[in-house]
Amino acid sequence: MRNIFFIVFLFWGLLLEAQSRDKLFFSASVNPTITMAFNSSSSSKLTGSYPPQTLTQYQDSIASSESYKLSVGATVWVNYMLNQRWTVQAGLGYSEVGFSRQQKSIQFNDKLFPGIGANGKLIEFSNTEKNIDYRMRYQYITLPILFNYYGKRSGDFKWTYYFTAGIGLNMLVKHEMKAVLDQFVVEGQKVFHIDSTGYEGRTFATNLFIGGRTDYKIDKSLSVFVQPLLTVFPMSVSKTDMKSYPIGLQVNLGVSYVLGKDKKDE
Repeated sequence: MRNIFFIVFLFWGLLLEAQSRDKLFFSASVNPTITMAFNSSSSSKLTGSYPPQTLTQYQDSIASSESYKLSVGATVWVNYMLNQRWTVQAGLGYSEVGFSRQQKSIQFNDKLFPGIGANGKLIEFSNTEKNIDYRMRYQYITLPILFNYYGKRSGDFKWTYYFTAGIGLNMLVKHEMKAVLDQFVVEGQKVFHIDSTGYEGRTFATNLFIGGRTDYKIDKSLSVFVQPLLTVFPMSVSKTDMKSYPIGLQVNLGVSYVLGKDKKDE
């Protein structure tokens, strides 16, 4: 927690320093993101579910396939021009990462994920195709710090291109596992908010960014930008022996407003 407060103080210190040097511009963006995760476990610890299973068995207890999850976040940014080549872009926002596991063509007596119904198995005889989408999400307050390196500018000075790399510091707000049943119900329900046993989120998580940024100048003070970034979590976002490593693509779509003097041409 103290580290998070230190980063916040550093963030606002950078803001004040940037204001004094007149090299400041603000941004705001929405951040659509598509993520999946590499999930694994080799633990023999019991989950406490019924019937009892080890974490490894829990991970593999359903015939499932990993799939992507779509989400949308938002960030407000402070941008500070270090020099003619480098700009630091620090933000405060909300982000969400996760994954889906899909169980398809479920047949009578097939196992279901623990927490769906009292029996843990499908006991329905109907001939309809039955599928379940298991959706896991981690919601964060995030402090991304990005470094943009100037690459090129168009001849009319409207378009500017950058290479981007950085890090995100994330504090967990909520984690949730939801099972959505397709074309059938269990005990009268189609949606289950189930125990996230084995996938409980860490309080703090770190991710890395690499990508680029393109700015389009509308006038002297206002511009819009698009910033596609590959994002990778090098450490598991789960605090248990069920390891989960999200990876995905985040695209920051935003507007920037320049304060004080106009930015000089590089």
